[in-house]
Amino acid sequence: MSRHWQEQTGGDQLVPRWTYFVEVCGFTFRFSSLAQLREALAFYRQKTHPSSRLPDPEWVRREAQHNPRGYRDTISAAFAFERDALQRWFEKVPMYLQENGKRERVVQALERALEDFVPGDGRTATA
Repeated sequence: MSRHWQEQTGGDQLVPRWTYFVEVCGFTFRFSSLAQLREALAFYRQKTHPSSRLPDPEWVRREAQHNPRGYRDTISAAFAFERDALQRWFEKVPMYLQENGKRERVVQALERALEDFVPGDGRTATA
């Protein structure tokens, strides 16, 4: 069984800021936007995931020498880093959620939550 809800966490009455929560398999996901929720859903829909290995320091040095002004953009594009983060969001989530049975439940819960969340609605939904 899963539940999902949204809470107003900032902004004002004209432009509220929402935080979205999805609780499934004993873990609560917290999203600051629906785009993040969609990204998590796309990640969990995949049965196998690409390597989470960080870039080789020698490769980074070669890129910096080859393109001193734009090497950070090259590295960011290649590894999808956000603001030089060393750990991506999916590396912080418990591994047991990627097991087949639980992964399928996570996908169902995220899909149901995405259907129910309407920005600015403020309702709570339980599934």
